[in-house]
Amino acid sequence: MARRSFFPIFFSFLFFFNLNTSVWSGIIFSDPDISDDNKLLVRMSDGAAGMLLFSDIDTGSLDALTAYPQQIDLIDNNRTILARNSFGYAKIPLTGGLPGPFLSGSDNNPEFSSRMNETTVSPDGRWILTLIPDSPAAGTLKLLDLNSGDSVAIASGIERPERGSPASWSPDSTAFIYSRSNKLYYCIVNQNLLESGPPVDEQYRSIGDGTLDSIYWDSRDIFYYLKGSTVYRVAAGELFVRALYSDFLNIGTVAARIPFEFDPVSDAFWVSPDGGSLLLSKGGRNIFYYYMDSNDYYAFKSGLPSLVLPRSCFDIKVLWSPSGCITLLVYTWQGQGESIAAWRLQAGADSFMPMTAPPGENACLSPNGDTVLFLGRDGTFLYDYTNWKLLETISNLASHSCVWTGGNEFILGDDERIEKVILFPGGSGRIMGRETICLCGVQKFGFGMNSGSSQILALCGGVWYATDGKTPWAETANPRLRPASSASARYRVYLENQNSGPYENMPMIRNTESVTTFPAIPAAKTTDRPGQRELSQAMQASQAMQASQAMQAAQAMRVALCFDLYDDAEGLPAVLEALDRLNIKATFFLCGEFIRRYPGAAKDIAACGHETASLFYAPLDLSDSRFQMDSDFIVSGLARNEDDFFNVTGRELALMWHPPWYTSITAATSAAVTVAGYVTVKPDVDPQDWVTGINRNSPAQIINRIMNEVKSGSVIPVRIGALPGGSTDALFKHINLLLDVFTKEGYSIVPVSALVSR
Repeated sequence: MARRSFFPIFFSFLFFFNLNTSVWSGIIFSDPDISDDNKLLVRMSDGAAGMLLFSDIDTGSLDALTAYPQQIDLIDNNRTILARNSFGYAKIPLTGGLPGPFLSGSDNNPEFSSRMNETTVSPDGRWILTLIPDSPAAGTLKLLDLNSGDSVAIASGIERPERGSPASWSPDSTAFIYSRSNKLYYCIVNQNLLESGPPVDEQYRSIGDGTLDSIYWDSRDIFYYLKGSTVYRVAAGELFVRALYSDFLNIGTVAARIPFEFDPVSDAFWVSPDGGSLLLSKGGRNIFYYYMDSNDYYAFKSGLPSLVLPRSCFDIKVLWSPSGCITLLVYTWQGQGESIAAWRLQAGADSFMPMTAPPGENACLSPNGDTVLFLGRDGTFLYDYTNWKLLETISNLASHSCVWTGGNEFILGDDERIEKVILFPGGSGRIMGRETICLCGVQKFGFGMNSGSSQILALCGGVWYATDGKTPWAETANPRLRPASSASARYRVYLENQNSGPYENMPMIRNTESVTTFPAIPAAKTTDRPGQRELSQAMQASQAMQASQAMQAAQAMRVALCFDLYDDAEGLPAVLEALDRLNIKATFFLCGEFIRRYPGAAKDIAACGHETASLFYAPLDLSDSRFQMDSDFIVSGLARNEDDFFNVTGRELALMWHPPWYTSITAATSAAVTVAGYVTVKPDVDPQDWVTGINRNSPAQIINRIMNEVKSGSVIPVRIGALPGGSTDALFKHINLLLDVFTKEGYSIVPVSALVSR
């Protein structure tokens, strides 16, 4: 299989991509090895994903030999795997092979790189939709044709999604739906769209109010649209005609009605495979099951199943088999980690029943609904879905993604390889065969022993594989690995620390004949040939000073997030999960009313190791002139909050506080607080996330304003919990996006105490 160099394509894409990953972290190169004929092997890792790179130094070509499968999609009529990770994309033949370049036939789209959840592949694998950020919290939605590499901008000002995708595809890949400012629009996809430029004005493509959670596609190219208390059924082929009259006619035909108003920000719904019933989540806590019936004027619907989830729930996933069996996977936050519970509603049953917890964090139901794969840190497990029992342990390695290619065959990506697993027919779960498609992570690698040979050897899962950098990996017996070398007759390689950019270090190539030094990995798209940059003695001498300055700069780029909890715990589990996943410690200011109402939540905050401080013992406006508050009242109020927190958690509050709602305090109050040993915390950025009504800004607008005002050392408050009579689209519900924006801009999030001296 011939492989062209993608030196100017892949790494321009790679560089841009890492500036947009959900957690900006440095890329580290390690274990460089040069062969006698001037080939280079080097490992690249960002802490979550890794790749083995192969370069011909003389020609400047650079290829990936492994692909880490954080997400797998099938494209090209199920003939090709598109493996996604934090570095970008790689195409791999389903029959097996080395990772190919991201773009085939065009290198003019290096911008097609975003956070993984801001990119979505069409079901047929031909199209990619991606959101290119043009402000901290919004971006331009672009469509890329994977066959030609051509692209077109669809819409700008699209809010970056908290989780999920920026758009929702129809099953036949002929249309997609996207949301902006809580309004829905559709776009028909075909070759004319690329040739004629941007689609027609959105006023002719409007569906109505809502977010992507207002939409649910079924397998028949029909989508359901929930607006208010009415569920509409819409055929994709009718979109154009119906959208023309959307100002005065509903977009579809009425399919059902629900007994409450649907909130597209806080609620969600799922439709059965046969379109006969739906499942609703109200506020992420209350689950209701309803039959689809547009003519319910006289119908009685008593005793429909429902379920109340715990307040610690932060996510719900639904498995709905063709036979009508529903399984809810409920993710809760408890103490220092997440817990998963399962509930089952059998077809025709009148109540949800608890099931044993699944063995993995992710689930993938087979097309026929007979079996389900559970993937996670502990491995991959195949379950009989109906009877909820283990059939086979597929792998004990940490697994990341899978896709079914049939009822008895699936593609699995774990820490070591992407492989095809074939099961015996009949539902026994026994494995009939396994085929390695591509290597993902290798424990050891190097060149073969023969002098001048470019045979590449890699150890993966106790098995040795070989390639020449062009042909697929193949198992090999009796490998003879040459000791790693940092030099050939013409070149030397070494790792040089970097003070800026996405790379923590860089493999540098020293040409001993021309006395020039150049990076093995280009930092941006370029067609320059190796050997252009001279590494001066002055530059080498200043490396230590630059490293010191970089460390000081990194320390200076620090901000603190203050999470304020007054009297409600809504959103707290999701915030704790996001902070834990990103290994961030923040400061939580707790009001006594919150501690008394939610002692378990206070325990969770303390157990996670976050800094906890005081928000007084009650949510009182200390600036209210109607109250007479002497120093004894202030001191006793702080002491009471300390006691309430200690009685619940067995821990002490940090000696920091702020008055409820950050209101102004008198000189006497300030003096009393100082006598009590407390430091008063004052934010210098006000997100105004507490504003309700018509003057309230969207979360995207709030985040953009925060980033316009933030500076090193800033303290930014974020209110958690339902606002009295307020909005459901609160800033705390977009915590993943907020954290992503801070880390992408190079800020470190620290507890408030780390900034008190400032």
